Amino acid sequence: KCLIVFLLFIFAGCGVNDRQKEEQKSIQFHYVCSLDERKTTIGRATSIDVASDGSFLVSNGSDIIGYDSLGHQRFVWNKKGRGPNEYLVSQQVRATESAVFVWDSGSTKLLAYDRNGNGLWTYEYNSAICGFYPTDSSIYFYPCGRKWEYVVQELDIESMSVIHSFGSSSMSHKAFQSMNSAVPLTIQDGTLYYMARDKLDLFQVESENERLVEHFSSKTFRCQDITEDLFAINPI
Repeated sequence: KCLIVFLLFIFAGCGVNDRQKEEQKSIQFHYVCSLDERKTTIGRATSIDVASDGSFLVSNGSDIIGYDSLGHQRFVWNKKGRGPNEYLVSQQVRATESAVFVWDSGSTKLLAYDRNGNGLWTYEYNSAICGFYPTDSSIYFYPCGRKWEYVVQELDIESMSVIHSFGSSSMSHKAFQSMNSAVPLTIQDGTLYYMARDKLDLFQVESENERLVEHFSSKTFRCQDITEDLFAINPI
């Protein structure tokens, strides 16, 4: 009996390996560059953002490291602390042509720096987030803490106030946030795209007039069974 069970495990494992090999054949990997880490070693990366020219930023929670498109380090910032223009944990980094934005998950605030690392402003969002996306005039937050009544919120940089809120959160949306089951949001040609986590549907919104342009239904899955009784809300 033990021999039979052992052979079954072997054959099952071979089947899994064969499936994995077939899946790997369908995936194409493209080499970009090797990283030059002679100045600072990344360690465990928490975030990366790639610019249109191929340069990119990497954060490891403490350092913010800039690379050119060939993988050479161009600058290293470490602004960890509790003072002005400092962060506790640089959990996420994003960049535009004129600024670098750092989400501090340790104190739930967003910091903006110019391309030389000088502090521009700090915004206390006072809520955990799953992600954010900057433009030249706005910051789009994907909240998952105190402000998760809405799916997306838009911060106007000039007035430093939330001017738009998109989407209506649901119990299943809040539950699935902890599972990272959907990509949150992105901006393309002035149009906001976001996905609610309780249904993998794509929402397309014109941010200027808050009009839902189109709703693409994936019908991948639905979750209608998560209720107050099954999921205790404990806002961060």
